[in-house]
Amino acid sequence: MEKKTFNFDLIEVLVFLWRKKMPIIAITMLGAILSIITSLSIEEKYQSTVVLFPTTTGSLSKMILTKNSKADLLKFGEDEDMERMLQVLRSNQIKDRIIEKYNLVEHYEIEKDSKYPRTAIYQEFNGNVSFNKTPFQSVQITVLDKDPIVAANMANDMANLIDTLINDMQRIRAKEAYYIVKEEYDEQYEYIISLEDSLEIIRKGGILDYFIETDRYSEAYGKAVGNNTLNAINDAIFQRKFKILAENGDLYNILKDVITFEKKQLSDLKNKLTETKINAEATVTQKYIVESAQPAEKKSYPVRWLIVVMSTLGAFVFSIVMAISLDLFKEFKVRLQEHNTVNSNKK
Repeated sequence: MEKKTFNFDLIEVLVFLWRKKMPIIAITMLGAILSIITSLSIEEKYQSTVVLFPTTTGSLSKMILTKNSKADLLKFGEDEDMERMLQVLRSNQIKDRIIEKYNLVEHYEIEKDSKYPRTAIYQEFNGNVSFNKTPFQSVQITVLDKDPIVAANMANDMANLIDTLINDMQRIRAKEAYYIVKEEYDEQYEYIISLEDSLEIIRKGGILDYFIETDRYSEAYGKAVGNNTLNAINDAIFQRKFKILAENGDLYNILKDVITFEKKQLSDLKNKLTETKINAEATVTQKYIVESAQPAEKKSYPVRWLIVVMSTLGAFVFSIVMAISLDLFKEFKVRLQEHNTVNSNKK
């Protein structure tokens, strides 16, 4: 019984569609014709793609100069590096430079006198340019344009601008650090010079090396006394030297120790200055390009047959829904009229 009911219902549907075949065919054909006209009016666009991997980020000087550094200059970047690259690509700085270089306001035929020209050019740009992560943790830059050469050049230029923008941002911070360290280094150097000038005054006063002179003069004085060769003149010379060592020896030793310590500090600052100078002046690539963009030989958009097929199918479904809806509405009006008639007879 259930099988017969199913067949009966299916037949009823087919009969219903056959009775409505003319409007269904008309709407479907109208949809097909409109979709063909629409697809033919859509501007053809060519697609170019760049695929690249981010490099690892970090202090370039530490990677080069530090002996036990775990950072690898040639290592591929991690997820954070990829997200950072995508953020740079989506920045207005990239957009503005590409818009200006390729005069996209005119190229996209944006009205300069429109109320929101900047918004319009950004919307058009975002519609033609996309940046996406791939399953292999790389970044893909895709550009659609009516000119295949422009599409390829734009994609390659955006990939190259990654280096420019990231290096510029890092260089600004690195230069600030360099000038700070340079100022500290110069101050430290001048301070050591002043200490050495003070030490030089003491040396001119008769102390060249406190410990050596103390040992030698003490030894010589002891031998002279032991050999009974010390006379008044020699004794006066020894006493004058011992007085100089006693009066200026402590200051000499303090200055010597301070200068040694400060020179160690100056050496550390020198290393830091070298590191910051490398970071401030060096320019390194921030990406590995796997595939550069090439001008496409055939259009990628629109796929006209797909537009026609989907639009025609949509028109066909719409015509069926409309036919069913109209039939249900007629049935509803009949039932409503019968209901009103029954109610009026009861009264």
